[in-house]
Amino acid sequence: MITVRRYSSTVPGTPFRIVYGLDSLSAFCWVAPKTPNASGAGPWFADALQAAAIAAGSLPAVNIKGPASTLASFAWFNAGTAGEDCETFRTNYGGTIAQSIATKVAAFKPDLFIPFLGVNCVQHSVSDGNCTTNHAAILAQTQAQCPGCQIAVPGPLCIQENWPRGANPFDTQLDAKDTIIRTTAQAAGAEYIDLRTPMFAFEAANNPGHLAILGPLTNPDASAVHPNDVGRAFLASVMLSHFQFA
Repeated sequence: MITVRRYSSTVPGTPFRIVYGLDSLSAFCWVAPKTPNASGAGPWFADALQAAAIAAGSLPAVNIKGPASTLASFAWFNAGTAGEDCETFRTNYGGTIAQSIATKVAAFKPDLFIPFLGVNCVQHSVSDGNCTTNHAAILAQTQAQCPGCQIAVPGPLCIQENWPRGANPFDTQLDAKDTIIRTTAQAAGAEYIDLRTPMFAFEAANNPGHLAILGPLTNPDASAVHPNDVGRAFLASVMLSHFQFA
């Protein structure tokens, strides 16, 4: 369970600091606080987390973000890059995981890091061996460079939405990446968040036509990987169950 507090322990006197990355789920702000000009109804995970914190008394229900919002806010930092997989995360910011974490994560002095990876690793055919090495290094370097930082690690969601598990062409590969993410997260003492098990339960109840594309959770892109408004609410509800407030 991740414990969220009102104030940062890494930068005292500032709001609790959350870095989210690393792929397009972050880069395109499907996780970030919703802004007035953003399309769709949400809720973004950030808004759901902040609303829950207000309800728990961990954030004041006052406007500290200015006219754009009536919610108090944690400090959110977007470390996402569209198309990123664990190999390009290693190579794009100096050639090592240590340099990548220093540039994309540690620079923001996070109290919490939420890395999204897995779907692009399947789409780009990153080997399971490289994923195992890279994911373990991402967590180890975060812990080494950001002492006290909590880490919440969601597994991959989907590439297409048919059900049951195994009905989509990439399910076997996604499940292999999910196992790597779960195993490396648990070995590092991080919080693993299973998205695929509740996704298939949701699909069974809400996708009677077995749609792979234009299903209930994702946008109509070629791969059906990015959440629509219902998908954002689904992600928020699943992820939120792993958080508590102090």
